[in-house]
Amino acid sequence: KWDVQRILVRPDENLGREIMQLFTLGMHELNYDGTEARDEFGRHIQTYDNYDIMSNARVLTGFIYTARRGNVEELFRSNKSRMDPMRINVDAHDFFPKPSVDGNWIGDRYPLCRHMPK
Repeated sequence: KWDVQRILVRPDENLGREIMQLFTLGMHELNYDGTEARDEFGRHIQTYDNYDIMSNARVLTGFIYTARRGNVEELFRSNKSRMDPMRINVDAHDFFPKPSVDGNWIGDRYPLCRHMPK
C-alpha cells in the first residue's frame, strides 16, 4: 500500500494473523483424530510462520469501510458503517502473487505464477 506521500507502507499483519490463528488454520498442525501433531522431538508442529502471516496480510489489502447509514447506525459516532460489507479500493490492493501456506500461489493479476520472475 502506498500512502498519500507515495511512500510504501507495509500491510497490517494483525488481521492476517488473527484469521489464520482463530478462524482457519489454528496454531498447530492436527492429526486426523484431532490431536496435535508433533515432530520427532515431541514439539508441536507450527502451521504457519511470519512469512505466511505477511502473505495473508497482503491478500487483505485495499479494503475500506462503506459510508454509515444514518437510519440504523445513529448510535455510532463515526462516518464508517459497522453493518455493511467493506468495499475494495483497487488502487490500494496488492495485486502481486502471494505464496500460500501449502506451498502454492494465490494470484490476482498474473495468469500463472510460474511466469513471475524468481
